[in-house]
Amino acid sequence: MQGDGPTYNQHTLLDQPWTSSWMISGENLSIFNPVTTNAVKWKTVATNVAVKKASVVWFRAILDTPNVDGVLHSTTDVAYALNLTTMWKGTAYCNGFLLGRYWMVAGVCKGTCAPPIKNGHCYMHWKNCNQPTQTLYHVPTSVLNTNGKNLIVLFEEVNAAPSGASNQKERDVEGVELVVLTSPNDLSPNDLSPNDLSPNDLSPNDLSPNDLSPNDLLTTDLSPIGIDGKSKDWVFLIKLGKGGNNCKKIKGKKNFDDNNFKGEDYECGILYADSANQTLRHISGTIHDLNLPLYQSWRNALDPSVAYQVWNDESGKSNVPPLGPGISAHDKGFLLFNNNSGLLCTHTCPHWLYSSSNRFRDAATFYNTSDPGGDASTYSQTFLLVALKNRTDVNIVRKMIARENAHVFYSNFGKVNKDFFPDYLEPNQPISTQFPTPPLHVMFDSSVILFTKQRNEHYDYWNFFTETFCKEKSMVWTYVLCASGILTSTNITNYNCYARNDRYGQGSEFGVSNWYPNHMKVGYCIENQVVSVAGWNHKKSQLLRGSMFVVIRSKQLHESFSRLFPLNTSILENKFNNIPE
Repeated sequence: MQGDGPTYNQHTLLDQPWTSSWMISGENLSIFNPVTTNAVKWKTVATNVAVKKASVVWFRAILDTPNVDGVLHSTTDVAYALNLTTMWKGTAYCNGFLLGRYWMVAGVCKGTCAPPIKNGHCYMHWKNCNQPTQTLYHVPTSVLNTNGKNLIVLFEEVNAAPSGASNQKERDVEGVELVVLTSPNDLSPNDLSPNDLSPNDLSPNDLSPNDLSPNDLLTTDLSPIGIDGKSKDWVFLIKLGKGGNNCKKIKGKKNFDDNNFKGEDYECGILYADSANQTLRHISGTIHDLNLPLYQSWRNALDPSVAYQVWNDESGKSNVPPLGPGISAHDKGFLLFNNNSGLLCTHTCPHWLYSSSNRFRDAATFYNTSDPGGDASTYSQTFLLVALKNRTDVNIVRKMIARENAHVFYSNFGKVNKDFFPDYLEPNQPISTQFPTPPLHVMFDSSVILFTKQRNEHYDYWNFFTETFCKEKSMVWTYVLCASGILTSTNITNYNCYARNDRYGQGSEFGVSNWYPNHMKVGYCIENQVVSVAGWNHKKSQLLRGSMFVVIRSKQLHESFSRLFPLNTSILENKFNNIPE
């Protein structure tokens, strides 16, 4: 750098060494964002929080959007603000949106007249003396959640109340509230007379029956559909692997091999559980049956007004990149969403939901009989459908898709409001071998938790699952053999490493045949009643790749997993020592 530049103590600053300091931790972790707010542990505080010597403190709360006359109005009808009268100085966020800085410093009035005073004449008088100059901070209605629940995060940065403030000792966090600035009631009947609209301004011909459909008035609930035809919080399906009468060969262009799922055409039986009845059980039919949960949930994609993202590490054009640089995730799934809700499906089927003609909104895509994928193979597969109750949930999942670097090859916004769904693009993360701290998204009273393994993290995420959710050890069953480089965490018993006669899926426990061909990625805690479903193989070569993990706290599903691939205590005590192959 050259030039005179600014000076300090008679030294040119351009000649001095420059240093930089990283942002504060809360800002670095974006704990004001709904997607990453759980990156730290929060603790409950009293209504009145005494000011201590700490110079900074973060607060968060979920505030309801206020109703007007008992009605939650559309965002075009009502204007809202955040009342911060009882706080001091800092920065405010709503659902991750920066509202701006606030400061409750009192305005000081001097004398009787406010300036300017000319020739002794008082043009203006003081008002609201010793009160903050601003206490209401406008909240753009586009950032409020349609379900009325909003994440408010405040960053307080002073260690004492400003001089002149009414409360010198405490912050009253209970006093923070969302308030209505203007509402439909602000327009009285007298503001509009009959003469303002003549009968000629609108004729019956101006609105035809085709201009308004029932879909314009009712937003589709995109929740998973259970076998009883009712919406569920989640639905879990296992397509059985080949064994006994589990699968029936329909047709096939070539034999299956480990390098190519495409070409088989088998219809296999299924095991089923849902949030209402969480015990895994055999039900009649196959994955492709049009009256069963997978198709009934997926068919919302046929609605052109519904937005979608579809990803699969083994599908799509070779020149379609993932969302960012770096190796793509090992995940497979789809996301459907509208302005109010969404539906996540994470599955393990290579080449599924892919059409060479790029027609995703086509019923034939669901079962591509001309070129079937993992959905019609002899290997067992999993399908987990999860309801996303609001657009915050939807955007959190979209952020996770970007974080893991999923290979998205179909994407369409349908008729949703794009302002609600920003683009997410994660930079290519440097390689890390440290114990990870991914944001955990908690749903359904903590019974379902989502997190992602981001790409380039050289860490065993099944071990992360075990240390985070299990009291001690876990059992994991993924699509690998010990000889092919499986990870060997001391916390994990690998069902893959059993003798071949032991590592069959125990379908006989559920009234079907045992099977061995497996492409599922599932695990369960040995003691705690927790299971996980993922898209990530438990293998060293997979450390570069990202994946989504779904954790379910369920006594019944845990018991079902324990029966499906049971714990072998003798191998648990001596695992990785002379394991038979």
